[in-house]
Amino acid sequence: VKNLAPVPRHRYKLTVQYTLLSAGFDAVVFDLLSSTTLASMREATANVLDRASKQLLSEPDDILQVLHTGRIARNQFARPGHTLLTIQLSGQTAAGESVQTSLSFVELAAPDARDALGKLVSADPT
Repeated sequence: VKNLAPVPRHRYKLTVQYTLLSAGFDAVVFDLLSSTTLASMREATANVLDRASKQLLSEPDDILQVLHTGRIARNQFARPGHTLLTIQLSGQTAAGESVQTSLSFVELAAPDARDALGKLVSADPT
């Protein structure tokens, strides 16, 4: 964001999406920016992420706010899952050419703790 602004006659914008794919048999796609379930994986189509909220990044610190919002939503969701953060750059060059690209970051959920026999281990020893 900081280094895109001074480019003369170029118009760009950065947007971000932050989603979670829950783990397990009844997996869902969850939008971490709006705290809403987008679809069950049984019902999900290839374009389910197109329905995820997009937030415009206009200042360098905006991404920190997105990560904070996502962390709060993830904690409230209270189910393990894989997160997907997608940053999209779109705009036009001075020559009028359209530019669009995206960069995705995936954080895989940690597997549930299991003992030597494969039984789930509670995080709370009491």
